[in-house]
Amino acid sequence: MTINKNTLDAFINEYSWFSSPFSFNDPFDCALIKGDKMKEFFLETKKILCLAAEHDNLLMWSHYADSHKGICIEYTPFNEEEIASLKEQKVFGDSPNDKLCIVQNSRKVEYKSTEKINEYLDSLPNTDQEFMALHKQKIADVQTEEYYSTISKALTIKHESWAYENEYRIIHDGENRNTHPGKIKKIYIGAKASSQDKRTLAMLVDECIDLVCMDFSKTKYALTERALDPTTDFQDLGLRFEE
Repeated sequence: MTINKNTLDAFINEYSWFSSPFSFNDPFDCALIKGDKMKEFFLETKKILCLAAEHDNLLMWSHYADSHKGICIEYTPFNEEEIASLKEQKVFGDSPNDKLCIVQNSRKVEYKSTEKINEYLDSLPNTDQEFMALHKQKIADVQTEEYYSTISKALTIKHESWAYENEYRIIHDGENRNTHPGKIKKIYIGAKASSQDKRTLAMLVDECIDLVCMDFSKTKYALTERALDPTTDFQDLGLRFEE
């Protein structure tokens, strides 16, 4: 992600931003669901947190982290005791653990060919009238959960051209803000991040969080990692450090 006011606010107030499915940069992402009634059922109240399985993907840094000037946050799953404690503190609701918006409940995005996506679309209702008719039929047959599951897959289907993202998603109903889906143990800082942004992060985040600087390898087509070092990473700010 980029480093901006919203990013810093999320650190200070300990939440992660869940986006509206209507705001994604892929015009077909979550837009496979047609009809006003179906969108009302499956999209309007949904918020999505998009996660990646890799922290050193060059394309992801270029496309989503302000061309390597931003950051990548690493989340570690909460254990059972920590989840129980967060529930006692009312950080989480009363939902069962397998329904909470946490990293272990994230759903892997399926990347499909054009043909496979069209096959999926053929299995969906084409109009609101057809949707409601099938909805009533499934209620009568006690098959609504399976029916809803088929349609809600549209939230985790993307074209195969996006497969480089290796994405996982946490989906929930409710407000945009939600607590972090896991413990933040590490923050990776982009290879082109400014000294000022590095120092801001160092002053802002908890001491138990490791700040890792990503650099462009001088010998390979890859990113390398190193711990943030104030004596070198803050040099452009004109600061002086005692030896």
